[in-house]
Amino acid sequence: MLFSTFRWKNKSNLHLSNPVRAFIQYRHRRHDLITGFDQGVDADAFFKELQSLKVDAHPKNPIVIHLMYEMGFLFTESGHLLKDDEPLAIVIEYQKIGFVRPKSKLKKIPLKTLERPGWTEYKEAFKYLEEALLNGSAYQYNLTYPFDFYTEDFFSPEDIHDFFFTRSKLSSFAHMTYLGEEVILSNSPECLFTIQKGHLYSMPIKGTKKKGKGKLSSQIKDLFSDPKEQSELIMIADLVRNDLNKLSGGECQVPRIKKALVLNDLIHQYSLLKTPVQKEWSLYQIISCLFPGGSITGAPKISAIRTLDRVERFRRNTYCGSTILFWKNHLDCSINIRTAKINLLERNWTYGAGGGITLQSQAHSEFREMESKAESFLTLLS
Repeated sequence: MLFSTFRWKNKSNLHLSNPVRAFIQYRHRRHDLITGFDQGVDADAFFKELQSLKVDAHPKNPIVIHLMYEMGFLFTESGHLLKDDEPLAIVIEYQKIGFVRPKSKLKKIPLKTLERPGWTEYKEAFKYLEEALLNGSAYQYNLTYPFDFYTEDFFSPEDIHDFFFTRSKLSSFAHMTYLGEEVILSNSPECLFTIQKGHLYSMPIKGTKKKGKGKLSSQIKDLFSDPKEQSELIMIADLVRNDLNKLSGGECQVPRIKKALVLNDLIHQYSLLKTPVQKEWSLYQIISCLFPGGSITGAPKISAIRTLDRVERFRRNTYCGSTILFWKNHLDCSINIRTAKINLLERNWTYGAGGGITLQSQAHSEFREMESKAESFLTLLS
């Protein structure tokens, strides 16, 4: 049976089960996950459903929506890039709610490498994007790659769930959804939007440094003073500010342009932006303005998405998409970085990683940063 779990308050986890509605939405059809049948509901009808979900709806049953990265093509004048058989979203409405603090007998989940991006391949893509930057096509690209792993032993969804939610260093938007044969497992720290006390907040992350052995304050200072990292963050913060202004009619504020976020063995920096919420806003209005998040595309967003589609050799799918939890007065939406998609039967794990490319970037440094992000996920599991 399908279930979802989210990191919650006071070190507990919100566990949702017994779905009353669950489907995968495609461009021209919908696949019902409970009956197993297809329905003639297209993307336009799905968007109308999202338009009917107002921010002040306070749904009694929790609604979980996994937005696939490729759905963003429809919001960025790039629908021609979308294939008919690509999923746009997974929607599950649950009726059973609980709070769990699982225990696990597992000490680790050992992953072995199947395939990972090579230096030659990365260097060629980097050069292509560098030339595009020089030609003025964009200011920044977020280049990503898949890292494919496998486990020798079979792990049930309960095994993975209990082990994952006993980790001591889970991020703010950590969550897991079991879909029958597949699992979405995310340790994302990044917020596309959250609504709190009458304001909508967004917190784009841009700029990463591997944590060393020196004083943490000195390492943060080094990150904050790096011109390349600063330009990355400011470009994306400005993009998100424009997205929020489009939503709110120019009322976006930037309480913090730069703040540190330390997660496991990585140091990040992020910006905090906010705008007053209008009660008539629908979920569709918010998503169509903000999704996909600028930190995982680049700037300008439309140009970046189209160029990246030419150089990336895989479809991002869940990775770099977003996950929404809408329940009562709780409305959060993550950006799914630090995210793996798991095929339980084949014991395959696909994990995405990448980083921002600007004219100040060096290929070797960016390649190492991408590998550091993959290693951070492996460290969490071991």
